[in-house]
Amino acid sequence: MQTENRRDFLKQMAAGGALLAGPTLSATPVSDTNARGAPSSAARTPNIVLYLSDEFRADFIGASGENFYVKTPNLDKLARRGAIFTHAVTNQPLCSPARACMLTGRYATETNVWKLEVDMRRDLPTLATVLRDHGYTANMIGKWHLAKTGTAASLGWVAPESRGGFLDVWEGANV
Repeated sequence: MQTENRRDFLKQMAAGGALLAGPTLSATPVSDTNARGAPSSAARTPNIVLYLSDEFRADFIGASGENFYVKTPNLDKLARRGAIFTHAVTNQPLCSPARACMLTGRYATETNVWKLEVDMRRDLPTLATVLRDHGYTANMIGKWHLAKTGTAASLGWVAPESRGGFLDVWEGANV
């Protein structure tokens, strides 16, 4: 039963997208735009922005209320209009395996990313593929490291077949 619930994670994330966005935020699925890309009269869906970071404690963001010295006005505004997850656990201590687990809802041994600098299995559904199935576009900016693109510190373009369902991946500096 535990495994089944983990695998349902992706479906629940797509269905729960409204929880991540405030009522005034909206996005238009690709299919609901006219020829110029403007929103059609069809119902709008909420934007989903998921911030993930390595080694980030609750007291690093002002909205958590854990450290009154911390000033993060832009992140605090997003938190007020969206949701903050206050309890998170990963079964992987390394960034790439933890990211693969979160994106797929599977154990690292099932994703093939059980260590750094290996390719994630390409046949698994991911958060991006589930969101795209529900009419969203899905793009990623930042550390990918789920496909061999040279070294862990490499930057740049990630081939479409290695993007885990994301339409585009812009890989940033490994900091």
